Formats: sequence, C-alpha cells, structure tokens
Amino acid sequence: MPKLQRVLIALVLLSIVLCVAQTKDQPVTLEQCRADYKLWTAPNLTLSKQELSLEVLNSRAKELLYCEMDYRDDPTERLQWMTLENQFSSAIQVRYMHFIDRHGLSNLFLEEDAKGER
Repeated sequence: MPKLQRVLIALVLLSIVLCVAQTKDQPVTLEQCRADYKLWTAPNLTLSKQELSLEVLNSRAKELLYCEMDYRDDPTERLQWMTLENQFSSAIQVRYMHFIDRHGLSNLFLEEDAKGER
C-alpha cells in the first residue's frame, strides 16, 4: 500500500475517532440505527456517496459507529452497519486524496513526512 494512501486512511480514521470522542448530543436509538441504515441503502431513494457533502459523510459514519458500539446483540446487523460505515469512510478518504492531488500537494506531503513532520 503506498505511503500516501496509508496516511490518508489514518486521516479518515482520526476524523471519525474525533467525531466519536465528542459528547453525544442525543443517544442513537436502535430504531434510528435500523431506519437510517434502511434509508441510506435504499436504491433510488438516496444520493450517491459522491453527491453527499463531507459533513454528511462524517455524520453518517459517526452515527453508524455509535450503532456498532452501542448495539452488539445482532452480529449480522452490526456487520451491515460496519460495512456501510467503512463505505462512508472510504468516500472521505477518496476526497482527501483528490484534494491533495488537485492542489499538487502530494510531493510536499511526502517530503514533510519523510522528514518526520507528522
């Protein structure tokens, strides 16, 4: 796996962890987890991940992470939430990579990382 990709994965995971580390405004109910999963995976009813803002992607990934942590009784359901959360996180990672490429920051990023600037 290229170094840049590993770093971007770390950025995505860090952003999700920071979201989770913040206090919850309201607990996510099991019913909300199920309803949102159904809504977010319904064909022809939702926007593609490409059309969603970074804020929406982060919010959905955060909610699904709460669902995974808070409701562990059904392993099949938990795996579905985990899979969708990973898809949202991957979409975020792609956005970061595109931003770095668009602005010609790949070489600078790699140079600074090689110097230990993290």
